[in-house]
Amino acid sequence: MKYASDTGALLSLACSRHFADVIAEYSIISHRLVIQELCNFAIFDDFLGIKAKLVLQQKLSLEEPGSFLNLPIEETERAVFSLAHEKKIIALTDDIHAARIATEKVPKLIIKPSFYLLLHFSQKKKISKKNITEDLQEIAKSRNWMQGAIWKYLEKKLQEIN
Repeated sequence: MKYASDTGALLSLACSRHFADVIAEYSIISHRLVIQELCNFAIFDDFLGIKAKLVLQQKLSLEEPGSFLNLPIEETERAVFSLAHEKKIIALTDDIHAARIATEKVPKLIIKPSFYLLLHFSQKKKISKKNITEDLQEIAKSRNWMQGAIWKYLEKKLQEIN
């Protein structure tokens, strides 16, 4: 299956122990603006800079949408959501605000957080519940999700697999 991913989702996926396997398993497309943002992160040798470099080493397919959705969100998210909408695929983002705005304005657009792909991968590949739970908790700590809406949603999803 093919997914369109933004910068934050790719950085979150790169925090997973299963990143290489996920990239090998799924076709992830993105946009040149995502690559620009990843390059901006990669300038630094901090945690996210290292993860951005890891993502940039992958061979992501870059595509341009025929047109951009008219949404009051950042241009990079608009590009990714426009790709997903045009290709009728799932968009991956950890930007809950942008996802909420986009799904209100474009009801047929399907947007999921990055960890959706990891949960799907775990079900498909039969990674142990303990292993995927630990991995997702580490990502949550690394990405500073320990509070707020994305953490609550992740907690709910983790309880469903336990």
